Amino acid sequence: MDIILASESPYRRKLIEEFQIPFEMMECGADTTPDLKKNLLEQLRDIALRKAMGAVNQTKDRGKRIVVAADQVIVFQGSVFGKPKTIEEAKQTILSMRGSDQIFSYVGNAILLVDKMEIVHRFNNSNIARMSMDNISEQEIDHYLAETNPLSKCAGINLCDTEFLHLEEGFYSTACGITVDYLRNFINNVATGKF
Repeated sequence: MDIILASESPYRRKLIEEFQIPFEMMECGADTTPDLKKNLLEQLRDIALRKAMGAVNQTKDRGKRIVVAADQVIVFQGSVFGKPKTIEEAKQTILSMRGSDQIFSYVGNAILLVDKMEIVHRFNNSNIARMSMDNISEQEIDHYLAETNPLSKCAGINLCDTEFLHLEEGFYSTACGITVDYLRNFINNVATGKF
């Protein structure tokens, strides 16, 4: 059965590759505008579902398949951070987080079992992981910014490749941008005929 990741994120790819099962990635082109009438966790669930449905529509002629999508933001001191637009924005965000153990990764997840255009089973939830950041120097931040691509990460950071960031609570994969623990259970349930 095909598994489709509706994302081009290298972090999500890396996490799913750990399953050692074949999957493909595709950009879904979904509208990721949040519905501000909903709370943040509902917004992330909705966006993840829109991404998954975008991939479903692009693969509508295929038979049974699993479509996976996620959306992430970082929350710190009541502010919500997506991907920074500039290196300076990433630097200022990281500077403000130094020494804190109250950095949160909010993730919306969507996993669909689909046959052509029929959704056979749907899992759509949100999750939170709490992280801490070492009290690193400005020089260390500059080195990090020069050696990585902070513009591809929410708030310029990702637990998967940021040595000064640490998981305190929650799933490691949630902190990295997609809760693959749910995907593992979903695949097991499909394999055993539970749905």
